[in-house]
Amino acid sequence: MNKKNLIQIDLINSYFVTSELSVETFLYLAERNDIRVQAVSLIYMIILFASFFVIGRWLYLSCKMNHEMKIDKLKYSPGWCVGWHFIPFANLFKPYLALKEIYKASFNTQEWKEQKPHGMFPLWWTTWIISNGFSNLSLRRTFENDFGQDFSFSQLNNIAYLDIAADITLVVCSFALIKIIKVVSDNQSKFDLAIIKDLFDLQSSVGEHINSPHQKRVRERLESNTQEIDQLLISMREGSKYTDAAGTVYNI
Repeated sequence: MNKKNLIQIDLINSYFVTSELSVETFLYLAERNDIRVQAVSLIYMIILFASFFVIGRWLYLSCKMNHEMKIDKLKYSPGWCVGWHFIPFANLFKPYLALKEIYKASFNTQEWKEQKPHGMFPLWWTTWIISNGFSNLSLRRTFENDFGQDFSFSQLNNIAYLDIAADITLVVCSFALIKIIKVVSDNQSKFDLAIIKDLFDLQSSVGEHINSPHQKRVRERLESNTQEIDQLLISMREGSKYTDAAGTVYNI
């Protein structure tokens, strides 16, 4: 996106400032630049919305995992960790508080609320707000003119510089958020492994219980009874005598 804006700025300056281009050349390059801008903008929007979906999904699942681990005094539900981003005014601070709760609770300690937030939190949220501010200002400048009216040289340059500033701060914001996500994911992965270990330990303890002396005696008794029943059935088929374990003789 920055390269696209820089090319546009260079093209405008080459015509309006230094007069290096003729009118015909400028119009031809401007038309090609418009096509490039539309293509890049479309790809950028697809990637941006895909990122919003992935991050929103991660927020929902991370919050849900904290709830499933029975962590006490959680304030934000999985749904609202995502939903607050779409509520005007509240989206200026609620998403920040929601992610900070997810981060702290992921350590799963008794005093999780006293856990210090990651150092990237202020950078993440500050650059997120600034990036959105630049984007909104660029959008306003784009629609300032009446429909069909041409932009002036200064207007086009200002919009391009605002887009560049928005892109740079959004990149910084993304790196800060990735750092936070990594810590939360690592914390919750540790507890996933702990749960799996507990299941294996439980399975082992059940196996030990089955092989206990009491259980061995029960199995031996069952096997003895089975043998007696088999002997009785054979005697019934052959019409012979049957002697039980106590020595009593039965005529079959």
